[in-house]
Amino acid sequence: MNVSKMKFSVVIPVYNASDFIEGTLDSIKNQSYKNYEVLITNDGSTDSTEEVLKEYKRLNPGFPLSFATQKNKGVSSARNNSISRSNGDYVAFLDQDDWWFSNKLERAAGILSNNPEIDVLYHEAVTVNWKRGSDFCRLGALKEPVYFNLLLGTNKIGISTAVVKKDKLIKEGGFSAGYIYTEDYDLWLRLARKGANFFYLKDFLGKYILRPDSESNKVENMIGEKLEILEKNYRLLIKEGKYNESHLNRRHRRAKSVVLFGASRRFYFLGDYKRAADYSALSIKNRSTFFKPYIGLMLSRLGDLKSSGSRGKNEK
Repeated sequence: MNVSKMKFSVVIPVYNASDFIEGTLDSIKNQSYKNYEVLITNDGSTDSTEEVLKEYKRLNPGFPLSFATQKNKGVSSARNNSISRSNGDYVAFLDQDDWWFSNKLERAAGILSNNPEIDVLYHEAVTVNWKRGSDFCRLGALKEPVYFNLLLGTNKIGISTAVVKKDKLIKEGGFSAGYIYTEDYDLWLRLARKGANFFYLKDFLGKYILRPDSESNKVENMIGEKLEILEKNYRLLIKEGKYNESHLNRRHRRAKSVVLFGASRRFYFLGDYKRAADYSALSIKNRSTFFKPYIGLMLSRLGDLKSSGSRGKNEK
């Protein structure tokens, strides 16, 4: 496909986003590649999000923004709403408070035009934490087979880094409405299970904004859903009968341990050292030979002691 003819549908679900949606839209407006449309679904916001969107559209008449409003049904439904209205060749996802660097779509278009076999492209993003500042930690590429790497390791595909071939997305049925926090992980697994071709772009092409009240901080709900998704996929594998069940059970325990340790790390970065220690302990209990949770447990307890000491000094 000719690069200039490739069209991206930028899909953004919004809920009470009036404080930061303009910055997100500006990051799209500033893209060097201009063949795109922006589809927003307002998921029953109770603030002035709709008014902000109308004003943005009025002030930027050439900006290809289309938005619809629905009753609050969750982020999966909001994304599916926008996908159903899209006309692009590829769907590029962006969350309401994340940003893209100006060359994001240009880099994606160049690679996808030369590699039409790619179904899912994903890249690195800078994590901006309200406490710790910017973090350029590189997640790296998923290993083949992608399905098992996603199942056994961490999800390395942030939703705001993903560009998906639209026909693949439609064929798979979009996002599962039953998931609120890990709907992207569920979609990547379903696509990978059906043999989708994933491509990793090592460039940092966006910013993932971690806020104290963001959905990403609702760690326990997110971990609960992820464990449910793991269980569902392992049941599918056992039902297929292609693999040794005891081997699958061992790998299942390992995967659960990795998820629990991931929760510990998230709580640690949020400064909740008590729950960070609890989840490291759960990870160890689930799989005692996994060494990282032991380090996490030690660091979390040290952090808790330091935090308690600081609180004691302040109280004096």
